[in-house]
Amino acid sequence: MFNFFLCSPIYKSMKYIKLINFVIIPPLLLNFSLNIQEPDRLRLADFNLAPINYKVDNSLNFVFLTTQAAKLSASARLLLTNRTFLNRELDRKQFSVMSGKNYLANFYVPANYLSSGSNLFTLEYTFLTYTKTIQFRLGAHSGDTLLLPAPCLLRDMYLGVTYKDNALTYQHYMFNYSTLFKEQMLIHDLLLDPGLFTSPFAPSSLASADDVKLVFVNKRLLFPRLAKTNDGQPFLSLKLDYIDDNIIFKLAGPIYVDDETHIISPNKEVGFRLTEHIYLPKNKITDLEYGHYELRISGFTNLKFEVIYTFNLSFLKQYLADDGQYQINYGWN
Repeated sequence: MFNFFLCSPIYKSMKYIKLINFVIIPPLLLNFSLNIQEPDRLRLADFNLAPINYKVDNSLNFVFLTTQAAKLSASARLLLTNRTFLNRELDRKQFSVMSGKNYLANFYVPANYLSSGSNLFTLEYTFLTYTKTIQFRLGAHSGDTLLLPAPCLLRDMYLGVTYKDNALTYQHYMFNYSTLFKEQMLIHDLLLDPGLFTSPFAPSSLASADDVKLVFVNKRLLFPRLAKTNDGQPFLSLKLDYIDDNIIFKLAGPIYVDDETHIISPNKEVGFRLTEHIYLPKNKITDLEYGHYELRISGFTNLKFEVIYTFNLSFLKQYLADDGQYQINYGWN
């Protein structure tokens, strides 16, 4: 009788039902658990923040979005940590989002809360029973003219941040000026190469300037044919370019040289030929080493700040010796 029951259709059906319950129900429970714990129903959109001016009030903007059709209520707040404050709440928002209707959160950042250099921000947002945080550093600068050379600590003032694909990347909104020395040593007094100012910089989209001038301070007699700055100094216009993760400088327009004197001019004159180089006046090494030079950059990056790099020149060898003989060989062009 017992064996007959085990082999009966009723018992086989009972085993089948138990098997179905074992296979199907746990995945349903697992799926339900994952949905409950899914924290990305509210997402933070990608953002790109430039350094901010600590002398004025600022606003940091973030976009929140969701793919669900039902309205989702949330809150967010922005905290600041720097030399003065520890997790100081700057601003708080209450909002709701739904699919197709994102929320733009504008967080107010008072100027008197910021400190020069790097500031640490914490963006914290809460929805349902979940809280997510993201921390990032952001440079705070004064908006004044940047005078170089300067301590490299100033680089933190121009630190920007990008948030994309749940990752943070940082970049400095200025070139690496660690190679821009107070005194530049040249091989000879024949040429001044704009490549002297080549500096690492990233990203390429920020490598821009409204105006670049190479200024020969107090050298009007050495460069009589060049245009003058507002303060009466002769200058050459340069342009900024970007190659292989470096900022480089080139002549912005044509330049002509007189082979007898090495006087340069932006205009074609009798006895002058077109050149690609910045020639220095012949046999004037003492005058060239006197005083200083300036690279003046206006409207640099989208922050539009001013840069003045001041430097002196010294030379290892004169192009012409005292007896008028050539001390170096150079291919004319």
